[in-house]
Amino acid sequence: MGLVLLLLAGVGAMAFSISKEGSEEPKGATVAARSTLTMKPWTWVSTTYSDGKKISARTSKFVLTFAKGGTFSSATDCNTVAGKYTDDDKKIALSNMVSTLMACEGSQEGDYVKALEQVSSYFFRTNGELVFDLKYDSGSSIFN
Repeated sequence: MGLVLLLLAGVGAMAFSISKEGSEEPKGATVAARSTLTMKPWTWVSTTYSDGKKISARTSKFVLTFAKGGTFSSATDCNTVAGKYTDDDKKIALSNMVSTLMACEGSQEGDYVKALEQVSSYFFRTNGELVFDLKYDSGSSIFN
């Protein structure tokens, strides 16, 4: 009787570990497929242009947030920016952009806003990054 209980306990533990394995968080393509613009605030990492020029954010202050109603806002290393966006099957346009107007020496805001003005489409990488493709295949911006 003791051996039967021991065997049953072992089978139960094995079944538990199998079901636990199957419930792991999906990775890769599944994460990208479930990602949305509005799921979280996005922090700018870099913009790389097709001519090879790369601008990396020197601070994590560049945070872009999309609201479900078609508006966006962003903090920069100097000001705040806001506007409207349209999203049509991963084709995106940012428009009606307004900004506060403080002057800040050494700010990367000009480079950041220039890239936002050129956004034409987006996709999500399997590692969870948001990638904006810029108009005319001129480059891309990475956010995480």
